[in-house]
Amino acid sequence: MASTRPKTLFTSLPDLAKMIDHSLLHPTMTDDDVWAGLAISKKYSVATACVKPYHILFAKKLLEGSSVLVCPVIGFPHGNSTTEVKIYEASRAVEEGGKEIDMVVNVGRVLSGKWEYVKGEIEKVNKAVTERGAILKVIFENDCEFKVLRVRKRLMRFRSGREGDHQAM
Repeated sequence: MASTRPKTLFTSLPDLAKMIDHSLLHPTMTDDDVWAGLAISKKYSVATACVKPYHILFAKKLLEGSSVLVCPVIGFPHGNSTTEVKIYEASRAVEEGGKEIDMVVNVGRVLSGKWEYVKGEIEKVNKAVTERGAILKVIFENDCEFKVLRVRKRLMRFRSGREGDHQAM
């Protein structure tokens, strides 16, 4: 069956900008670097400026009067905090002005195939965030993407009874 989806997408630059989450998370970024990044976020009116939790109030002040939302990251960069710490961090982030919260899932639990743990963590943090009027976005770190895909394939083989079938990988 041939696809009827268009091969070309037409959009305006302002509409495209509203699809961008501007990441200001590099560990060596100074306050001046973050300020400059926030100025770019504001200039181009991107969807969100993603900041570390200690920059929430700073970002909120600098983005005042713009449509750019403050998007703090929780459990960054590897999701190693306990669920309780993530709930506290996410709740505090919303209370300080975060409108969208990015939470990194526990990479070790993902790679271990502990999906019930991951699901439970997402549900608990999402509840804390949405009760306070914000939304939660979940991050699976890209540097682990291929390992995650291998874990999923192993889980699928296990569930299908093909655990010993290494050809399926």
